[in-house]
Amino acid sequence: MRGMLLVVVFAAFGLVGRATASVIDFDSYYSDADNPVYWSAFDLDIMRLSWADTLGLPKQAELSDIDLFVANTTAGWRWATLTEFALLHQFFDTDADADGWSQAQNAGSSLFFSLNGVGPAFAAQAGYDFEGYTYWQFGTQIDGDMHYVWMADFATNLPGISCAEYSMLCGSGYFTDANSPLWLASNVLNMADINVAPLLVRDKVPTPDSAVVVPAPASLWLMTLAVISLLGRRRALK
Repeated sequence: MRGMLLVVVFAAFGLVGRATASVIDFDSYYSDADNPVYWSAFDLDIMRLSWADTLGLPKQAELSDIDLFVANTTAGWRWATLTEFALLHQFFDTDADADGWSQAQNAGSSLFFSLNGVGPAFAAQAGYDFEGYTYWQFGTQIDGDMHYVWMADFATNLPGISCAEYSMLCGSGYFTDANSPLWLASNVLNMADINVAPLLVRDKVPTPDSAVVVPAPASLWLMTLAVISLLGRRRALK
């Protein structure tokens, strides 16, 4: 049964990977710098990993803490589905030809960490180690276990954070591509002082004070409609 499940997992990642472009549409997500809890994309609010790591507790959240939070939340937070997990992971792939470290992946990895923050593993440079490196292990719950992937980054143009001059990976990002299997570790969330967090999401519910982001194609369409409307009004006045 578990073997069949993993086949389905890998197939789902492959399908999403083939459907996802390697260039991020920067109009397709929204992030409020003053909101430390979540960012938004794909009609979802996605909890930042730096917040999901503790869920407001004075320590890293264990699996029992996460399950209790999900069971008791009134805000709709839940574990991401496998499809959502794959979609959000693949969103940050900016080098479709690489599995692992690459220069082209730096754009996606840098965005990933700007949206998710950093974890407690490294204190040398505000969440980056002495070489300018940091990472997250993040995943979702499948059949009672947490399956996860890695994202890693070497700091690029971040104030006060430098990459070691001798490192060949300065300016590079790390991405586990769709052809690589997910890692499985039932106790990974109990490992203190590593950067590991659950991917928690909720269906986005528009509110009157929430920012509305219109993707570029929609903005162009709305502008076109406005021009057509103005031209029609001018003709009516004549």
